[in-house]
Amino acid sequence: MDIGQRLKKIREQKNLSLRQLSELSGVERELISKIKRGQRPQVSLPVAMRLARALGITLDYLAGMYEEEENPFEPAAVA
Repeated sequence: MDIGQRLKKIREQKNLSLRQLSELSGVERELISKIKRGQRPQVSLPVAMRLARALGITLDYLAGMYEEEENPFEPAAVA
């Protein structure tokens, strides 16, 4: 799952529209839409941080650092 798919999944789980996420994060709605559609597969760190914070998830979850079944609201375990 890429960053756009994770973003969409969590946004939908939290019942947030693109507009609401944009307002919460300070990231333009058009940019969020492009990320979601895979038109911006590389997202800058500041943008990713704002999105993760607005969604209440860790940056490592948004970036795909660990598996789906793990809790996105907790930091990844260090191996």
